[in-house]
Amino acid sequence: MINIKGSPYRAVGDGITDDTRAIQRAIDAAGPGGNVFFPEGKYRITDSLLIDYYPGLAIDGENWEGVAVIMDANNKPIVKFIAQDTNAVTLSNLHLQYKTQQVKETNPNSSAIEYSGAANGESGFNNHIYTKIRITFATYGFNVNTTGIVPIWGFKWEDIILSKIGTTCFRIRSGQPIDRPMNTFANVKIIQDANANPSYAFDLQCEFLIDALDIGGWKNEILINDRGYNCVIRYVNVDGHSITKDFCSLFILQDGAYDVSAIDANIVAWKSSQHKLLQGNANSTLNARNIRVDTGAGAVQGSMSILGTFKKIVAAGLQKGSDVDPVEAYAGYLNDVWNVYSLDGLPPVIQDGYSLPAASGEYRGRMFYVQSKQNGDQLFVCTLETNNSYAWSKIDLDGTGDGGDGVSPHASTHITGGTDVIANADTTGKSGLMSSADKTKLDGIEAKANNYVHPATHPATMIVEDPSRRFVTDAEKAKWNIDGGSGGSTTIAQSVTSLPTASSANRGQLVLLLGATNVADMTYICKKLADNTYDWKQID
Repeated sequence: MINIKGSPYRAVGDGITDDTRAIQRAIDAAGPGGNVFFPEGKYRITDSLLIDYYPGLAIDGENWEGVAVIMDANNKPIVKFIAQDTNAVTLSNLHLQYKTQQVKETNPNSSAIEYSGAANGESGFNNHIYTKIRITFATYGFNVNTTGIVPIWGFKWEDIILSKIGTTCFRIRSGQPIDRPMNTFANVKIIQDANANPSYAFDLQCEFLIDALDIGGWKNEILINDRGYNCVIRYVNVDGHSITKDFCSLFILQDGAYDVSAIDANIVAWKSSQHKLLQGNANSTLNARNIRVDTGAGAVQGSMSILGTFKKIVAAGLQKGSDVDPVEAYAGYLNDVWNVYSLDGLPPVIQDGYSLPAASGEYRGRMFYVQSKQNGDQLFVCTLETNNSYAWSKIDLDGTGDGGDGVSPHASTHITGGTDVIANADTTGKSGLMSSADKTKLDGIEAKANNYVHPATHPATMIVEDPSRRFVTDAEKAKWNIDGGSGGSTTIAQSVTSLPTASSANRGQLVLLLGATNVADMTYICKKLADNTYDWKQID
């Protein structure tokens, strides 16, 4: 790391001594991949600090509030890149300042950071990182001042403050769109003098992401980008903005696809004409969400549309500050509305007295809501007819042909009085329309009532006995088997391996006691004895 106050460079940093040569010698000594350190101090310079082909160079200040590089000359860049294809350069923690206010008319070359030189291919400059940089009184904050095609890609500006800029904060123009990583602007704050007359805050020709922009006191246009395939703008606060031109557009988004969200714009004054917040062209598409415009007390004449002309627009969540603000989502009497595909998921509105665009394949399937005091509001859709021509057709809701609120013409052919009437099922006994009584009956059926599964078995307790139908016990069944069911005469002796307990239930019962191996079978009968007990007696 090279300290610019160290030997042999010996920058002073007192705001009086000319430190130009000391700082330049330190930068050249560091060269590619080197690191130059600025301790706290005010470093007065009278000529541009040149960065040659030094890829990987890092220039870092001790802190951006305590390190100021002050240009004490007019119409010169503070830092100037003079060799293309210089990549991966970082600058951080620096305040780059002109001693007096610079403006384009007298000081067109007063850029805090300038990229210069003729083009030598499509590599250009890439992957430069600027962190905690503050710029004051410059004509341009960051300026690509080259001839030919000079792609600027993969840059990142983060935590940047620009105040009292004479013309443009970021002028990043590549000469043609390139399919390479976008440039990122993160957490950028712009503070403008109310007496200044600047141009665009962002004059771009690249793919980009603006992520958190706070811009206050600017006038007229804020951003223009005319070549970029993939561009994102989000989290933008516009405060104290004024419009001094007729028919002014704040964000001009051309020749690309744009995703814009979370903009809150406060406009304190404007000229009495039609203005637009977002304006594209026939080659740009827009996805816009959550955008609010508050005109304040000063904007009492004229009007503003949040959406202008694009090839295709899908939008949602567009708001104005209050009901009295002269702000609308889009101008329903201009061609702008023709390319609004949906707003909050609904078709766009064409105001009373203005016509639909000519039907064509471009509008096939598109719908518009046309306001009309004479004919009532109507909804139209562009369709392809049987003769292969396109036409706007009213969406007829009641079958009367006037776009009312009943059933469609197709449905009317199937109801009473139609040409293909569907019969009522309850009167014909055939398939047909359900009656209200049938529907009431079905509505009363419990959900899943038809999913009943009959059990495979039933418990005996669910059967009620009567005099002719009764259950019998196992003992009763065994006795009946012995009795044979006829007057108690013995016909068959029950075979057992051991004698059951003698009791009145077994009285008169014959059993055949089966003998073991080599033992003969024996026959027994259960008898009542003289002492009123029961016993089994062998029959010889």
